[in-house]
Amino acid sequence: MITFIFDVIKTYCRAFFMKYANFIYEYNHFGRYKPTTCNLGDYIQSLAARQYFTNVDFFVDRDGLSDFRKEFKCKLIANGWYYLFDGCHQWSDCLEPLLTSVHINNTDNPNEFHNVLAKLKVASKKSPIGCRDFATKRFLQSNDIACFFSSCLTTTLQRKDYSDGGNRSGVIFSDYSNDFYSKLFPINRFINKNRSINRINALLRNYYAQEAISYVTHECQLSVPHRERFELAKALLQRYANAKLVITSRIHAALPCLGLGTPVILICPYDRKRFDGLAELLNYFWIDSGKYSISIDGDGKVLNKADYKEYSDNLRKQCLSFVHE
Repeated sequence: MITFIFDVIKTYCRAFFMKYANFIYEYNHFGRYKPTTCNLGDYIQSLAARQYFTNVDFFVDRDGLSDFRKEFKCKLIANGWYYLFDGCHQWSDCLEPLLTSVHINNTDNPNEFHNVLAKLKVASKKSPIGCRDFATKRFLQSNDIACFFSSCLTTTLQRKDYSDGGNRSGVIFSDYSNDFYSKLFPINRFINKNRSINRINALLRNYYAQEAISYVTHECQLSVPHRERFELAKALLQRYANAKLVITSRIHAALPCLGLGTPVILICPYDRKRFDGLAELLNYFWIDSGKYSISIDGDGKVLNKADYKEYSDNLRKQCLSFVHE
């Protein structure tokens, strides 16, 4: 009885005193340059984190962690892409971050963030850092920081939150130029570049030949307010959740499709570090080498691999535990 009362009090106090924060993205890039567009994939990652909170009390600029200061503790699921700098990413004591699904882009120049590395090392003693890719994992391990391959939090997104569960229809090309494809069925020209997968071309053309084709982009103008960026990201997820097939060069179109149960092919054009460990969870095609791995059933339907599920389940448990502890 006493334990029960204590648990009720603890839950009440947590709900009353603990605050929750979610990432937004100003793209200041530390004064180096200011882009004119933002990447809605970042906001898809924030939506993946937000699903674990009953409410969001504050928004935190990913590249302004050092400036975020409050009088009370805020929990933050700090997943995402980082170009780390000491002056920007040394999170303040008011933040309690869950460091998982992290990608560090500037591992070639750790002198830019040696203080952040020291803080990561301390944090990892309490909870190992979840790495979104193998390259980040290898880098942290080389600096004696406890870590593991977590995969990406966006694989925990669920179709029920973005679809009424009706029949799927249509083929979506996400951030692939219309001019790159033929008018009949856009995948034909792309696949015909490599003779070794002409068979896949025929199967895809047969199964998806009658589907409507549409094109979407993850870019939007930087002038668009954060609230609207979240709405645009949600609209993309709704389209992906109802599609019959998605073909994309965007990692945060492909990985959410796994969680949404939407057949997807990732076209990998560059930046192997970002895809290292993730591409293997997907149907993929490397443009530079022609290497591919695409699962198709006897009717020509693209089938997602199931390998991601173990990581997705572990991430979901990790986030729920973090929120409720």
